[in-house]
Amino acid sequence: MAHEQSFLELIEAWDGSGVVVKHDELTGSWIFIALHDDTLGPMVGGCRMKTYARPEDGLRDAMRLARGMTHKWAALDLPCGGGKSVLAIPGPLSGADTDEACSIASASSSIRSTAPMVQARIWALRPRTCVWWRMSPST
Repeated sequence: MAHEQSFLELIEAWDGSGVVVKHDELTGSWIFIALHDDTLGPMVGGCRMKTYARPEDGLRDAMRLARGMTHKWAALDLPCGGGKSVLAIPGPLSGADTDEACSIASASSSIRSTAPMVQARIWALRPRTCVWWRMSPST
């Protein structure tokens, strides 16, 4: 059986600028923001809302997607760096889960206050759609 990496092992092995990890107790969801590279400009990316077998899988996905955004913006010759967020929810949402989705959005918005190194602007959240956000290092 393969070794399953911990949060710390994933973060230590990653070539990105940093990550933010937050657990929302009310919903049981994990929120990950992966900051890959800002060489070409502010980090820009989207948000994936998905159920993962382990929270570490959500962090790994955020890191992989952030790296992909760095390469995407560079290939398009745009002045942006790569970043991505993942909302790892405990199970699929149904139409009746609107309050839960709003709680997750609120928790992800609160990351700004819990991570002074990041300014994150959440522009919109709708279940099963993308959330586009832009991040830059705090000054």
